[in-house]
Amino acid sequence: MVRYTGIFIISVILCALGCGVASKEEGFVLKSQAFADGDYIPVKYACIDEPGGQNISPPLSWENPPSGTKSYVLFVHDPDASSGDYIHWVVYDIPASYKGLAEGISGKDNNIKEGLNDDGTIGYTGPCPPPDDPPHNYVFELYALSKDTLGLSEGATWNEVRSAMESSVLSKARLTGKYQAK
Repeated sequence: MVRYTGIFIISVILCALGCGVASKEEGFVLKSQAFADGDYIPVKYACIDEPGGQNISPPLSWENPPSGTKSYVLFVHDPDASSGDYIHWVVYDIPASYKGLAEGISGKDNNIKEGLNDDGTIGYTGPCPPPDDPPHNYVFELYALSKDTLGLSEGATWNEVRSAMESSVLSKARLTGKYQAK
């Protein structure tokens, strides 16, 4: 009896350590077909001031949103900017049926809303760090929400979107790319 009790206790401990713990692959995940998490963002997604920069939004996809997801919000920002956290893209009211955003979608999809970036324009603005800076991190954060719409008009600010979504966040997925001026 003691032998089986010991095996049972070991099994309970092992299960407590590993059972029911979702791996990254099983959880809410944000990816890009253009770069892996932690890798460099290709120059075509950079601002037009960069040689080869086309200022187009990169392709994104996501998997395993939480149950009850009714819409998504996406923020892209540069926490390494000298002026503080620089907002590159605000996208909201992304329908729950979407499993990603196609390359260059900014300004072309009437089913989503885009907000103001820190350039003062609506839509995506690509990486454009100062030439002498070390690589900057560009953080893509996708939020799964429990409501269909934030009730905001096109062109809302990052702060307005954050405030409107505050009580409805179900989960967040994150992807980080690096970029250094050429």
